[in-house]
Amino acid sequence: MYSPITFFKHTLVTKVLYLREFNNECRSAFCLRSIAALFIAMFLIGALSVANGATFTLNPTGMTDSCSEELENVWNSAQPGDEIILNEGIYAQGCARRINNNGTAANPIIVRAADGADVLITRPLSSVSSKNNIEIQGSYMEIRGLRFQYGSQGVRFMSSSNIVFEDNEVFDMNHTAFTMNSGSTDNFVIRNNHIHHAGIAGGSTGEGMYIGCHSGNCTARDHLIEGNHIHDLQSNGSGCSDGIELKFNSHSNIVRGNEVYNTSLGSSACPCTFSYGHEIAGGEPNIIENNLLYNCAEGVLATSDTIIRNNVILDTTYAGIHIRYQAPTATGVENITVVNNTVYGSHPTCGRFNTNGSPNVTIANNSFYCAGSTAIAGGLGSPTLLNNYVDGGMSASSIDNVGFFDGGLAADQFVNPAGGDFHLKATSILIDAGNDNASDLPTEDYDGNIRSIGAAVDVGAFEYGSGSGPSNPVVTLSIDDSSVTTGDDVTLTYTISNADSCNASSSPASSFSGAITPANGSQMVNNLQADITFTLMCSNTDGNTTRDVSVTVSDPIDYQLYNDDDGNYGSGAVLLSSLGDLLGTLYVQVLPETDIQSVTFEIDDTQVGAVELTAPYVLGGSSYDSVSLTDGAHTLSATVQHKDGTVVLTQTITIANGGKGDPLPTLTLTATPQSITAGQTSLLNWSTTDATICDGQAGLLGTLAAFGSQTVTPTVTTTYTLECTGPGGMVTESVIVTVTAVGNDTDQDGLPDDWEIANFGNLDQSPSDDADNDGFTNLQEFAAGSDPTDANSSPDDLDGDGLDDAWEIANFGSLNETATGDPDNDGYTNLEELNAGTNPLNIAETPVDTDADGMLDADELMYFGNLSQSAAGDFDTDGITNAMEIANGTNPALADTDSDGLSDMEEFTHGTDPLDPDSDNDGYSDGSEIIAGSNPNDASDTPATIPPDDNNDSGGGATTLWFWLWLNSLLVWRRYRKSS
Repeated sequence: MYSPITFFKHTLVTKVLYLREFNNECRSAFCLRSIAALFIAMFLIGALSVANGATFTLNPTGMTDSCSEELENVWNSAQPGDEIILNEGIYAQGCARRINNNGTAANPIIVRAADGADVLITRPLSSVSSKNNIEIQGSYMEIRGLRFQYGSQGVRFMSSSNIVFEDNEVFDMNHTAFTMNSGSTDNFVIRNNHIHHAGIAGGSTGEGMYIGCHSGNCTARDHLIEGNHIHDLQSNGSGCSDGIELKFNSHSNIVRGNEVYNTSLGSSACPCTFSYGHEIAGGEPNIIENNLLYNCAEGVLATSDTIIRNNVILDTTYAGIHIRYQAPTATGVENITVVNNTVYGSHPTCGRFNTNGSPNVTIANNSFYCAGSTAIAGGLGSPTLLNNYVDGGMSASSIDNVGFFDGGLAADQFVNPAGGDFHLKATSILIDAGNDNASDLPTEDYDGNIRSIGAAVDVGAFEYGSGSGPSNPVVTLSIDDSSVTTGDDVTLTYTISNADSCNASSSPASSFSGAITPANGSQMVNNLQADITFTLMCSNTDGNTTRDVSVTVSDPIDYQLYNDDDGNYGSGAVLLSSLGDLLGTLYVQVLPETDIQSVTFEIDDTQVGAVELTAPYVLGGSSYDSVSLTDGAHTLSATVQHKDGTVVLTQTITIANGGKGDPLPTLTLTATPQSITAGQTSLLNWSTTDATICDGQAGLLGTLAAFGSQTVTPTVTTTYTLECTGPGGMVTESVIVTVTAVGNDTDQDGLPDDWEIANFGNLDQSPSDDADNDGFTNLQEFAAGSDPTDANSSPDDLDGDGLDDAWEIANFGSLNETATGDPDNDGYTNLEELNAGTNPLNIAETPVDTDADGMLDADELMYFGNLSQSAAGDFDTDGITNAMEIANGTNPALADTDSDGLSDMEEFTHGTDPLDPDSDNDGYSDGSEIIAGSNPNDASDTPATIPPDDNNDSGGGATTLWFWLWLNSLLVWRRYRKSS
């Protein structure tokens, strides 16, 4: 594994923006005069536009789950030119933190930390899995010096432009740290940020930067991503944890001077940088240059429209530079330049180029040093190959002294390759060995020195000559944990090159002291008792380099059990150990709530209630009645899982309920429907509390569970009785199902006449018809007792709430829940949990949206069979977006959900029900009413005549059909004339 070498960080990071040359469109005198006049006008406007914004200084909130954060409110109400300064401390809120505001080019909105302040923007653990840290939409804003910790995703920009995001830290995110994948973005400066430890949740994907939309339906363009430090990313799901990922149709972006490493900590091997390319007319290539990339699957992975130059790439697990096709790019590999890169170390392959048949590909002036492995591999084809120097095997080409040359040994070409110094020795064969005719040549080298100094450009990332090469020692110093508790140990890791001597010290004093051999190494320091700073100073004849790291040492958190008499969790809490006899409702709570991940309560070694995953951590989720316990002593315990381990809190409690024992069971018994016709069925449901077993007494026979359901088909009115027993006694309930004898069936279709008249008003329906288009025949609806004219009422869903009855009984023990209910308070309705196959009573089990497009995976798979559709798309071309259809319950894959002749959009236009083919239940479909000119929402307004079914219709056969068509044409003409 290669250690980070800070020597490679770009020495000229202040050189942020390159001026772009005009594309020769403006050559005429008139055009040039116009541009001159424009610049003069812009100067005058700028001189008159003096920023007069206000300054707001905010103080921290501390850790809170409040939903009215001052930072969010002030930021959203800020005016152009305003500056928001945050004092040191924690800024938190439990609800979504959403910013939507705009500055101007002359007067941006500035949000920054106070000078020298440590500002942490975070959220309580209860909302980390469901809420992003912050979501920002707008333009002309500058965000500086802030630390963002915890969130589902970290910092997410949506449809924004002209943003400066600089000198910030983004870390400890469940999924991706920095995203720009919700709407198009342009002209960002993302500079000198520290982004690390993303994807820390199980089943997650933790990219460092996710720039653009995967399917290419938004663009990210003209961004400068420079000088960022990105590392320790992991993916434990189906995706990947790329360092910097430029998604399809992202273009004209510059990725420069970044240090990216350790991007494959999870189950997937992922690249440091990835550029998909674009298919945008007039779009420029993405440029990936002057970056230090190591310990990744690939240093650079690209498909098309990318310039890769001046990068130093070390020790990958698959390939230093990898060029290959990646969906959804339609045109394949094309328009790629790989020039003046240095690739070195333990790569399986230095360069893997799957470019066979690919147009406009150039690979030139690179140094590929992979001794003992493969230098060049892949289906190379016929790209432009110029002056690449290699050490290693050649499975895709050969040494021909045109495209590839023998590079000799790395130790003979570079100053100290083993120590991370790839400047060229004075005797290196790479000096002046490049080809000056290669496309997209860099004008500077990795260090910012001018190319070329000699007779020709040098090969690799460094140009030999004046100003090149290190001076002071190159040193890094890192710590495995910067925040520990008293008595913990830490491990210091350091890398050292170009040093003659080194000395270690710490304040207060520790075992990290004295002379250190000037080489890479590590040291453990034990039993820390107070905050401490470690210092490593190395020297050579050119000077000194000093590196510091600090560790915060805190006392272990003293978790205690409290009882909250008023139930307001936090106010009036009394130590449980201070209370005497307990009776009534218990509100046992663990305090403080800091760093808790879960709490499990037990009474007498038996778990009570569900595992508490969110604050407040209270027994049973809300309360626990002591009447459920017999009088006397009981052992109450709470197993607290926190970020550093587990602690078990135990307390003996004495229950004094005045001799009360176990509670009396309760029983609810219902029948749906309660009145049926002979031959139909009814569904019996029962649920209990404090009962362990039930016994059927009348109609229901045998031993039954404490909750359940049973379908019955009585032929006469029947009383069903259930008796349930628990430790506290027995309870009995009965329900009567009234049965009406089957009436006459004059048309002998199996449907009683009175049933047909009651539901349809006639005897014309056949048993195989499906009048409400719910997929069940009239005969099936009659047998089940459901409504044959209501598509929401079916044999599977007798209460017509959209939830399958069997699913309701299995999860709730009754049919009392609604489709819009959310009993586990996880933010997802019962209907969404049913469609996703998740538990509606477990807050930790929620539907997923892996592609973050706003549509649940279960809905996408059910309607489309894949996850490739977007929320803003319109798959069935009915004029309504996919996301809106799913939200409204219509089918996004079917333009006319209820098959009544009107598209879903037409239904919304006419105010009819898109889920009911006959909105006013007058026997005519909504479409036929619109055609005939009657009101589909008024049962008393029906068509004067309708098209005859066939030539035997009493309407007169073909003559009536002709008349009906003429009449409707006349009605349409009259409405047209009237509207004109």
